[in-house]
Amino acid sequence: MNEIPGFLLALGLRPDADERAVRRAYALELKKIDQETQADAFQRLRETYEAALTWARSRLAAEYQETPAPQECAETETPVSPPAQGSREPPEPTESNAESHRPTDARENVQDVVVSFGQRLSKHPLQAVDEAQRVLEDTLEDPRLLDMDARFLFEANIAHILATGWQPGHEHLFEAASEVFEWRNGTARLQRLGQAGQIVDSAIVEQHAHEALPPAQRELQLKYLDLLRRGSNPDPEMVALGLDPVLHAASLFPNWVRLTSKIDNIAAWREVDAAAARSTFMESRTTVSTGPSGTLKPAKLVTWFAIFFVGVMLFALLHAYAKWSDARVPTTQPLTMSQTTLPSSASPPSEIPTQPRLAATVDRSLLPGTTPTAEYIRPLRPSYPAMSRRLGEQGKVTVNVLADEKGAVISTRVAESSGFERLDAAALDAARTAQIVPMKDRNGKPVTGWYKVPINFTLNSATAPTENRNWGDLITAAVRPNIVFAMDVPGNPMVEYTLDLAPDGKITNATLSKASGVSEWDSAALRAIRKTGYLPLPDQGKIPSQMILALRPKVR
Repeated sequence: MNEIPGFLLALGLRPDADERAVRRAYALELKKIDQETQADAFQRLRETYEAALTWARSRLAAEYQETPAPQECAETETPVSPPAQGSREPPEPTESNAESHRPTDARENVQDVVVSFGQRLSKHPLQAVDEAQRVLEDTLEDPRLLDMDARFLFEANIAHILATGWQPGHEHLFEAASEVFEWRNGTARLQRLGQAGQIVDSAIVEQHAHEALPPAQRELQLKYLDLLRRGSNPDPEMVALGLDPVLHAASLFPNWVRLTSKIDNIAAWREVDAAAARSTFMESRTTVSTGPSGTLKPAKLVTWFAIFFVGVMLFALLHAYAKWSDARVPTTQPLTMSQTTLPSSASPPSEIPTQPRLAATVDRSLLPGTTPTAEYIRPLRPSYPAMSRRLGEQGKVTVNVLADEKGAVISTRVAESSGFERLDAAALDAARTAQIVPMKDRNGKPVTGWYKVPINFTLNSATAPTENRNWGDLITAAVRPNIVFAMDVPGNPMVEYTLDLAPDGKITNATLSKASGVSEWDSAALRAIRKTGYLPLPDQGKIPSQMILALRPKVR
């Protein structure tokens, strides 16, 4: 055959290419195509690959048929006579020969590769993201993973390894796999990987939200999460400082923390913290002398009881004497009416207090019911929960805050609830980030004290659900706060998603119906839709079973 078929030219192959060369060329071309945004190009490449694979297999079969079969030597041959009854036909390919040319099953190949990969991680845990990325890329170069189905199965197994929980080095494998498989570029790829892919996708979304925290808070949590991975018996002082940041991160970002940290150590940290508290309490107790046998001596017991009894009696006598002294009035005889009349020029009698006056040495701000209202160095920035806005929840939350001499918040607690758990939690989060003007003592020095922080959550005309706003505005107000997208894109591209809705407004499925041309924006919009979860109910009518939602990165 003088001409080379077009499908071989498209893959850069020669006419004598075998199946292995076809798969390798296909894998190289596949890396140049984005399967999500270039669906047509991917389909053409897939058809070209299948045609080239069929060509290679048919050429192999033709070569096998053209190979002359070995003939048995006979003592006498008659060229014109038909073959004898007992003569053998040309040997057909045996089952072993057929299997020698049959492609190995992709699942078996992937299983072997995954087992080897798991043994590599167990013997030599990954120490850095660069190392993890290099190991993944080297594994993907394995000839057994050149087939697209095999690569997909390997990717699904990596997601499953991560979703089952943290093991040493998984924090680096999570970052490397997200980069190698381009998981951060869109959720559609992870959704195809089943439940494990959904868990990894949730972890990526939570990691993105964690990166939006204030730098000091983020670095503090990363520091103690790294310590959490190292061991279950850390220094008690480190546990006392790091337990709260770890618990806060685990409550806000559960999937990300579970994939990248050893959450089983949290229970051990709690035990260390409780043991430290018990040890401190026992050290503060007064030690009582005991006998050699470990029991109190009778003589010692009688002595301690006598001392205690005498002390109680002395206290009672002193208390009675103090009351009697306060009640005395220094008069020598009963006063008569004539004696109580004073001349106009006489000075008024001095008052005799019935109780001694106490010096004002107690800080009134520390007494119950006298907590002052806080003034701020760094003002509050409360965040109105999106679900509360959708449900119309509003109210006032009063938070009691304990601040140190520098105004940093040490402890918070709800003094008056709004009646809604979401609003109370948002108020506590806002109070923790504030910096308060510290109160001063009589000498003008800042002191630690409790402050009252009132926070009002009120739905104004821009956020409250009203009859004047149409359903589209309500949907936009519910979805847009969940969008996390900082990329500067030219123009204002629009992406459209087809949403499948339940009667109560729950988003059961979101399908890309029209891409914006910017894959990052398409992915950010899909993450915001999934995070919203429920659409607000319309004022009139019922929720449709399906609708199209269009979103742009810039608000007009």
